[in-house]
Amino acid sequence: MYKLSNRAVEDFESIYEYTWRKFGYQQADKYTAEMEQLFLLLEKNPLMGRNNSEIKEYTRQYNHRQHAIFYQNADYGIFIIRILHQQMNSMLHFS
Repeated sequence: MYKLSNRAVEDFESIYEYTWRKFGYQQADKYTAEMEQLFLLLEKNPLMGRNNSEIKEYTRQYNHRQHAIFYQNADYGIFIIRILHQQMNSMLHFS
């Protein structure tokens, strides 16, 4: 099982809206569905992401296309903290 933080939910919604406006509904649906499948894959294989504890302790990062998914292992699976565009300065979004 995976859970998204409130900020990750906002990130996910923003990604959908941006993709929809720029590329249309079909691409927005496809991209976010791929991301949801990736969440399930990370849940089953949490070590796929690289350690990124310099951003936040016990945090891992997995890059998917243009976005970086930041998450932590949890008793129930993984907790997704943020989903940021790879061009963003992630340190600014964790302070």
